[in-house]
Amino acid sequence: MLSLVGRRTLGLIPTLWGLATIVFLMLALLPGDAATVLLSFRYTEEAAEALRAQLGLDEPIWIQYLEYWQRLLQGDLGTSAVTNVAVTTAIWEQFPATAALAATGMVIAIVLGVAGGVCAAVRHRTWLDASTIVVSTLGLSVPTFFFGILLILLFGVVLEWVPVVGGTGFGGLILPALAVALPAAGYIARTVRSSMLEVLQAEYLVTARQKGLRESTVVVRHALRNALIPIITVIGLLFGQLLGGAIVVENVFARPGIGRLLVNAIQQRDIPLVQGCVLLIGFAYLMVNLVVDIAYGAIDPRIRLARGASSE
Repeated sequence: MLSLVGRRTLGLIPTLWGLATIVFLMLALLPGDAATVLLSFRYTEEAAEALRAQLGLDEPIWIQYLEYWQRLLQGDLGTSAVTNVAVTTAIWEQFPATAALAATGMVIAIVLGVAGGVCAAVRHRTWLDASTIVVSTLGLSVPTFFFGILLILLFGVVLEWVPVVGGTGFGGLILPALAVALPAAGYIARTVRSSMLEVLQAEYLVTARQKGLRESTVVVRHALRNALIPIITVIGLLFGQLLGGAIVVENVFARPGIGRLLVNAIQQRDIPLVQGCVLLIGFAYLMVNLVVDIAYGAIDPRIRLARGASSE
């Protein structure tokens, strides 16, 4: 297991290098002048030249790239061109809000998706199965921001159960988390249903039933556990989608977080802050996939042994 963790961790290095390089090039090659955007109505040619020199934008792109990596290797994401605050400080102040939203949304998505998928598989070809397919397809089809608007109208405006925008505590978190979770829950439900239908036909489950085990025990302890591999795969892949949804939802609900920070930085052409936010989101996505990869080996030793053999 330790060798598997080590190999997968080392495998992240070229991926992180590629991510950081793509982020740098995309922002460096954007059309327009960042100094002009930042200065706005205070623009003068002298002020623009001074700001370009301050941001290092007057240097050749390859020199900017080397300096960019020199800062990254020292753990320095730079300083915001707008607020003059360290990027790490600005991100760290907003990170807890986004982490709470993403974690809550993922928990809701897993609970709704797994429960819906299991019920649909156990009640195959019934109204419950058909309803789950329809609802999950709807969840996959509707954009996250539209879910957010519908939830605001229903629970915030019509029923007045929770704050509409900018709320704090659990009341201000539940609607954004639901908006993020619903599309992911639909995907998880379809995957769980498909995986469970395959497992429920296995011979060892027939044997378990013949031994007198209760149906709930057969489904939860035997069928669901053996159907976990594709489910974990989907959950890991959906985390990136969930982070993207969080960026949109934070702006719909006027919540603090990395999403609003990133959108404001893009509008203000604050390149260091945009780079820092995108790198954080990409790094979080890679870490989740690393955890998922390690979880494979923990759940199914055959995967761990196969990967160990392939590396020899």
